[in-house]
Order: sequence, then structure tokens, then C-alpha cells
Amino acid sequence: MLRIANEERPWVEILPMQGATIGELTLSMQQYPVQQGTLFTINYHNELGRVWIAEQCWQRWCEGLIGTANRSAIDPELLYGIAEWGLAPLLQASDATLCQNEPPTSCSNLPHQLALHIKWTVEEHEFHSIIFTWPTGFLRNIVGELSAERQQIYPAPPVVVPVYLGWCQLTLIELESIEIGMGVRIHCFGD
Repeated sequence: MLRIANEERPWVEILPMQGATIGELTLSMQQYPVQQGTLFTINYHNELGRVWIAEQCWQRWCEGLIGTANRSAIDPELLYGIAEWGLAPLLQASDATLCQNEPPTSCSNLPHQLALHIKWTVEEHEFHSIIFTWPTGFLRNIVGELSAERQQIYPAPPVVVPVYLGWCQLTLIELESIEIGMGVRIHCFGD
């Protein structure tokens, strides 16, 4: 069964089921396969947050730029510059900064966890990230313009689908775009 952290619940409500593209970032709430990654510390108005990047993405980025992804073989200043360049779209969208005094660490993401997945591309390298313990203002800065876009007008009325846990309301366009592995927001009976 999928779990969701309390701090991510508001983003489930804000983001459309299919996700959203804001500038260079593509945001979606989804379960990400368990794998190794690299964790970076970000500073947003003196509050710290973390961004996890899949190890494959980070290795390809480092190997493409300097020929190695071995952190012990890379000068810390160079590693900081490489990380800042790779994270630039995320940092610029939110006015956050990468913490230079906090070196990146290796860690795995959580299984069965619904998380805010953010994707972007730099120099033809695609980055996949999950964010942890982000200040609310950081995400509001990124997705603030979404609330105005949220109201979409469809020519057909929504379809109400009963399910054993509750109910959900989808437009025909949303219903036809559902694929295996995608989530559907379900409301409990009585809500």
C-alpha cells in the first residue's frame, strides 16, 4: 500500500493527476522505484531542504562532464559547481541555493512512498529527483502559478466512478489518459 508524508498531502491536491510542467520543471506525484541516489542539501530563506537525484542521472551527468562520478576523485569545489549546474532549473525556479558546506551523500529512496517527483533537462541530460523536508514556501514559489491553471474546462461532464474504497470524479479526457500504474485520487464515502 502506498504511503504519503503529511507535508506532501497539499501537493496531491494542487497537482493534476497527470502532473504539470512549470517552466523547465515537470512535477508529478508518483511512486518512484526504490534505487540508490545522491542527496543534496538546499537552502531556501535559511531553511534547509533535500533533493534526491537518481544515481544513474547523477553518474551520467558527472561522467559526461568530467569523465568520472567517483566523489573522492573530484575536487569539492568542482563537485559543487557540477551539482549547481545540474540543479540550476530547480534552484532558479524557487530562488533556492545549493549548500556548499554540505557535501552530497548517497542514500536510497523509500519503497511504497508517494512523493513529489520533479524532472528537468540540462544539456540533454535528464534529471529525476524527489524532494524531502522542503519548506512550504519553496514549493509554493514553484507551483504558485498552478492554482490559476487548475480550473480546466472540458466539453463533456465528469464521469463518477464508484470503487470499493470510495468514489472519484474524472472527466472523459482524464479517464482515457489513465494507464497502468497511474494513481487516481479517491474520496472516501462520506467526504
